[in-house]
Amino acid sequence: MYVLRGYSSGGQKSVFECFLTVAEKRELLERIGEVIDPVEDRFILLRLAGANYVRTLGKAVAPQDE
Repeated sequence: MYVLRGYSSGGQKSVFECFLTVAEKRELLERIGEVIDPVEDRFILLRLAGANYVRTLGKAVAPQDE
């Protein structure tokens, strides 16, 4: 989890929202591969469509970076 905090612009509990360049994505996947336990842990990287508009609900906080 500490690896993802360095890349995220927000998130809740075990879900992290990241806006990554191609190089940052490659670096993140390498770093996750070094620390993940493939038997116990699960890591899913999803690309979300429609990232031009962010709608938040509840206590969510809008991203602070561009």
